[in-house]
Amino acid sequence: MPVDDLELGIQVANRAPVPDDVAVNSLRTLPSLLLVGTLMAGLAACGDDGPDAVSAADLDGRSFVATELTGGTIVDGSEIVIEFRDGGVAVNAGCNTQRGGYEISDDTLVVGPMASTMMACPDELMAQDTLLTGLLESGPVIALDGTELTLRSDEVTLTLVER
Repeated sequence: MPVDDLELGIQVANRAPVPDDVAVNSLRTLPSLLLVGTLMAGLAACGDDGPDAVSAADLDGRSFVATELTGGTIVDGSEIVIEFRDGGVAVNAGCNTQRGGYEISDDTLVVGPMASTMMACPDELMAQDTLLTGLLESGPVIALDGTELTLRSDEVTLTLVER
């Protein structure tokens, strides 16, 4: 069947032609609207919507002490300390000290093989060491908001403040 014989059922609205002066003024306004839209998008991106991405340079030479531990408890009288220096990290959870290299990739803290002292400590401090080791080995999400550092895995969130 030829196309002319098809009944399409489409109605076209009857529109009046746009006067030339209106069309030209509309085109002159378009760049201004685009500029305003771009500036607004840029300002929205500058808003304080949380911590920025963390880099190794942001951490180098800084030391943090734990203030909160979700998914565990900080043993009374102990400190959990994390220090970043010259591309290395040193951690202590009240008993043994561990040291190793690290990098940050896509907001994830990736810790290399860690060397550790092998002191015998009370069970609760040994458990705290194990918890910290597990957190670091899990590839936790890392966030830095001013002086507050957060490490988060599926099971544990460790919040620290700069010393």
